[in-house]
Parts: sequence; C-alpha cells; structure tokens
Amino acid sequence: MGPDPRRRIVATKVGRTRRYAARGLEVEHLGISEHLAFGCKTVDGIRLASAEKAILDILYFHLRGRRYVFDIYSDLNLGKLDMERVRSYLRHYQNPKFVVFAERVLELK
Repeated sequence: MGPDPRRRIVATKVGRTRRYAARGLEVEHLGISEHLAFGCKTVDGIRLASAEKAILDILYFHLRGRRYVFDIYSDLNLGKLDMERVRSYLRHYQNPKFVVFAERVLELK
C-alpha cells in the first residue's frame, strides 16, 4: 500500500529539509535556498505557493531525486498555468540543467 496523502503535508522552507511525525500525521519541509523562496502568498496565516511555483518546486525536487505518487510527464495539467509567470519564475533558478529540464517538461521550448 502506498503513502496516504490525506495524512501527509509536504511544504518548502528556507534551510535544511526536516521531517516531523506525530499521531499518524507527517509533515515534511523540503529545504530551498533563500533566493528560491518566492511565488507565495499568505492566506489565513498559511503560506501558499502559486500553481506555477508549486510545479517548479515539484520539478526541482524531482531532478534532485524525489519521487511523487503521480507522473510528472503525464499527470500535470499544464493548461491552467500562466506560462509567462513560469518563464519569469525560471529566471530565479541558477542551475542551467534544471532550467532546461523544466522548459522541456513544461513544453516551453
């Protein structure tokens, strides 16, 4: 049986990756560099990433070895993304390998 996403929260934060578990719930904070902490807004005290930033975070961590319960090549709904915003966000990434990978997966080139 695979992971139960209803009992798991995955989020990003500046700094090192941390994992917490209690009472059957898991929280994983994936660590990012400070220059990649953008594309979010706060709603009712909770920091939420835009869809464009969330997709880039998924691709970023995929390239670093993280795997998800969905297929990044076929299960992402790219039709609802603001591709100009994605391009703007990609300028923040300093890893050319990641930028090329993201552009290919998101069909930007």
